[in-house]
Amino acid sequence: MKPKQREAYVQAVGARVTKYRKRKGLSQEDLAEAIGVSRSAMSRIEKGQQELTISRTQELAFALGVAASNIMSLTGKEGLR
Repeated sequence: MKPKQREAYVQAVGARVTKYRKRKGLSQEDLAEAIGVSRSAMSRIEKGQQELTISRTQELAFALGVAASNIMSLTGKEGLR
């Protein structure tokens, strides 16, 4: 993946985390606490400024009630095509 593609992908992942968090009615602080990170770390994730590990993605998926593949997808409205 080229650097610009990687940046776009990380931002798309962050946008999906934000979408699912809001859909679940959680604040950034609530979700951060559920997965064991600070609110500022959650903000960086949602802004696409911090990449996710596989284990962190699984924790997010569990907390949000979605499949990890929904968060990490390379396709879709927010994803790369």
